[in-house]
Amino acid sequence: DLKGIVAIAGGSLLLNLVQNSPTLGRTQQARMDILNAQMKAFQQTSTAHKMPPLRIQDLSKDGRATLCGKYVKAANTPALLPFLKATADKYHAGHGAYHSSVRKVFSNLEAAEKIFYSSPMFLSDEQKVALEGHRNKMGQHWQHLRGLSHAAGNDFWQVTPKVHLGVHAIAEQARLINPRFTQNCSEESLMGRATKIWCA
Repeated sequence: DLKGIVAIAGGSLLLNLVQNSPTLGRTQQARMDILNAQMKAFQQTSTAHKMPPLRIQDLSKDGRATLCGKYVKAANTPALLPFLKATADKYHAGHGAYHSSVRKVFSNLEAAEKIFYSSPMFLSDEQKVALEGHRNKMGQHWQHLRGLSHAAGNDFWQVTPKVHLGVHAIAEQARLINPRFTQNCSEESLMGRATKIWCA
């Protein structure tokens, strides 16, 4: 699933804005409040799983940027991707290597997700090529962002094993079957029901 990848990308985007974007507000909490208000307004037009308001501590774990906390779930994190892309486009609209790579990570991540969820169990050759292209571009810009972040002395855009697999293994798997059809769980409520039935 995309939860781990979207969590790191989302945490890197939002934490950077909260810490380093004075145009959003005078304090970090004011910036977080504004982003939560924008997220709520954005999600009102969506039927997908909604993310509750995030706290600043929900944007990092062990000093590394990632969406975490008790409200960050396997269903609502990938569903947050359209908002994250819109936020990246809005606040990183400027020129420069960092701004450009942030936008391209989210545009390619969203394009790959659209292929997953608009395609049947077996992808066409054209879809396989497109998916691999989106994943490779996402990986290139992700690595670029990690390098820039490391040089600036922060822990945004970590290249974790899940991110690495997400760039390479998903495109490989898609040559055989759409990864959407091999997720362990599509909805957390289903997991909950299965656990209750097993325990009964």
